[in-house]
Amino acid sequence: MSGGARDNGTLVLYPSPGSPPPTPSIPFHTLQPPASLRPNPSPHHEAHAFDILRLNNPNLRAFLLSSPPRALIFDFFCIHAVDIAKELAIPCYCFFTSSANGLACLLHIPVLHNLIPKSYGEMGQTPVNVPGLPSFPADHMMLPMLDREDEAYKSFLYAGLHLPDCDGIMVNTVEALEPRALEAITAGRCTLEGVPTPPIYCIGPLITEGRENIGQVDCIAWSWERSQRQRGVPLFRKSWVVLRRAAQRDSRWAGEERAEVPVGGAKPAG
Repeated sequence: MSGGARDNGTLVLYPSPGSPPPTPSIPFHTLQPPASLRPNPSPHHEAHAFDILRLNNPNLRAFLLSSPPRALIFDFFCIHAVDIAKELAIPCYCFFTSSANGLACLLHIPVLHNLIPKSYGEMGQTPVNVPGLPSFPADHMMLPMLDREDEAYKSFLYAGLHLPDCDGIMVNTVEALEPRALEAITAGRCTLEGVPTPPIYCIGPLITEGRENIGQVDCIAWSWERSQRQRGVPLFRKSWVVLRRAAQRDSRWAGEERAEVPVGGAKPAG
């Protein structure tokens, strides 16, 4: 790590067979692998990603104690980092790299869990309603969510329950692109009754058409990240694709996919 997190900002990398940092001008800190991984029967790589990141909480805590930051920004797969942030009284922000529609659905999962006693995979074409979204057939729910007994389902449920604990959520969209979903989120219609929704910050979107644009994309993304580092904000980046390939012992894909986000609005949506 180059300098302290408070002075320069730091990107914290969770263990993966990744490529070297894309630029030497950015300080990185790589967490040690978890001491052990419990058996996880889920066939979905998302469940294993949540597990790996959760088990790294002790290493994350030790790092933050060694160089206390002003705030934490993390991918929603790192949702267990909220526990450490709250313990250490560090403001924490989730960077939701998907759309506002996806965020509305994730925040509403705990509500649906209480309303629907069956697995989505057993419900066929039964319509599911999420505030701000068109109704969709239950069996069109994302694959890791189809079986409510699966560890992947339980992990997404946990994420939906604890996202409101963040001090803010950054989402890869703009208000004009997804007004219905953003209105539903900011109005508090997606979370459980009595659970307040944190401020929502729209900082996108950015869509790449192919690998030939990656250089330009990286330039935009890193300019945004550089502005955060100058404010002493460490960014926690994790690619679930990398973790999936890591589980398959295929390092050729390491670093192939990661969230690329341009600078965007600095005020909460709504």
